[in-house]
Amino acid sequence: MKQGTAPAPEETLQVKETPVNYQKPEEKTEIHTQRAVNQGNITAAWQECKRQFSGDMQLQVIAQNIELSLQSATELQCTLQAATQQSTFEQKIQPLIIRHFREVFGVSFSLNIAISEVLTEQKLYTPHEKFEYLAQKNPAVELLKQKLHLEL
Repeated sequence: MKQGTAPAPEETLQVKETPVNYQKPEEKTEIHTQRAVNQGNITAAWQECKRQFSGDMQLQVIAQNIELSLQSATELQCTLQAATQQSTFEQKIQPLIIRHFREVFGVSFSLNIAISEVLTEQKLYTPHEKFEYLAQKNPAVELLKQKLHLEL
């Protein structure tokens, strides 16, 4: 060795050994078996989809009253009970339905929205109509009117 020079460092080589019976871990993949598109499976998939709304009461109430029916192989009729629910449905529920049904059935569905809002006619009742209604429910009211000589 020459004077003034440092000895060369020894090289260390690290070898990573793999056991002989080593098996590579399998990647976890979710396998979705695609279901046949029929009304029974649509209803079952809708029940599964509604479980996603468990944290939001507004969505639960709206979803509880939604009816889904199969119109064609890729078209669903969605019936809402009130027009006021439509914007919430379109913004929050519709994308979840489309995504969930695509995963379950392997088909992209289009949703047609129908509203089945029942409008009732408001009727103003006269005092005479109110009395007749009460007299039908309780005949003693008519007897009381006669004994006290009341007029309506």
